[in-house]
Amino acid sequence: MQQAEERFNAVISSKILDAIHGSQYYLLIGAGASFGEKNSSGNFLPGAKGLLEGMKSYYDIDDKELQLQQTADIINEIRPIEKQSLDDYLTNVFSGCTYSWQNIIFDFNWNIIWTLNIDDVLETAANNNSEKIHYKSYTWKDAYANEQNYFQIVHLHGQVGHKPTSDFVFSTTQYADAFSSNKTWHHIFSDTFPVKPYIILGSTLSNEYDLSQAISKLQSRLDNSLPTILILPDLNSYIEQSLIKKGIIILKMPGEVFFRFLRKKYLQNIHTRKVESTAYDFLFGQQFEKIPFPKRISATHDFYAGHEPTIQDIIEYRDAIIDKTVELRNSMLKSINLDSTLDEDTTRLYIVEGLPGSGKTTSVMRTVFELTQKGHECFRFLEPEETDLESIIGFCSNKTLVLLFDNIGSYRFSMQ
Repeated sequence: MQQAEERFNAVISSKILDAIHGSQYYLLIGAGASFGEKNSSGNFLPGAKGLLEGMKSYYDIDDKELQLQQTADIINEIRPIEKQSLDDYLTNVFSGCTYSWQNIIFDFNWNIIWTLNIDDVLETAANNNSEKIHYKSYTWKDAYANEQNYFQIVHLHGQVGHKPTSDFVFSTTQYADAFSSNKTWHHIFSDTFPVKPYIILGSTLSNEYDLSQAISKLQSRLDNSLPTILILPDLNSYIEQSLIKKGIIILKMPGEVFFRFLRKKYLQNIHTRKVESTAYDFLFGQQFEKIPFPKRISATHDFYAGHEPTIQDIIEYRDAIIDKTVELRNSMLKSINLDSTLDEDTTRLYIVEGLPGSGKTTSVMRTVFELTQKGHECFRFLEPEETDLESIIGFCSNKTLVLLFDNIGSYRFSMQ
């Protein structure tokens, strides 16, 4: 177990944990995630081999060469009338499932939970969790929805008990229909899988014909700081090498072990971030004050006599709003709105130059004050004797802020 945790820690960085917390990661679940669970009859859920054997036995098919999809085709075409439909058979095998550890999956902020399974293990885990879990389940035929306040569980191969139809994808005909359909969910998966970070649990990605297009688009992503990670206890060496070439990182361990490690490290990471955030808040507050900041105006203050402008001068419109001020404000607003649509952190630097008394400080303060009126957080540098760059960077991380440095030319310090 210690070696497994060491392998886990070598792969799962704090950046990956932050990305999971920020809903950047997608989760793709295969049959391995339901291994060891039982259905409503108390029987263990079968894997592909066990399911194939069970179908052949129940429908009296003795051809040993037939694979799962071919067998499903034959059952749909020539099923004896006294036998239940394949949909009913699959529903009996995969419904009313137990769960043991799968509720841990809902401890993390997944963008979307995709599943290749038709069972209801995830739904059972969510419904029986000690804390209420808000989720919505979809099959590949359902209309697209973007629910920010719910876990979205998308069954790409259908789901037992789904109304009005289960939308199973088992036979070659059903695979072809799913692959060629204009339904949105498969297209979203196909678009995101090659380029977005995924954690894949319990699936080798082989023999998934309806997903082959998305898988074929995978290119090497070894330079990506947010890699796709595959979790399986064991893997065929040929498939392993093929996936590694595509930039997928493989962790050989059971899904339960991985998710228990992940929860442990995830909670530690959140705690560390909270401690750092508290420290950053304090140290940042020693170096900056929020605009509009408290009134501290001398009784002898006279803006028109050339005294340094205060925020009260700006609030009471004692300044003259010149064209350069309007240009600066519009440029900053455009940049802030643009940056908010980007995934990566972006820093922009604006330098206002001019002769003494030309209105540099007044122009910048007017611009920054108007940004605050539009809901943006703005802070003014207090010029302390010592600066703590780590706290400034830490406080500003993952936020859209405007920092005002006045008289920066006379205040020398190193900032990267």
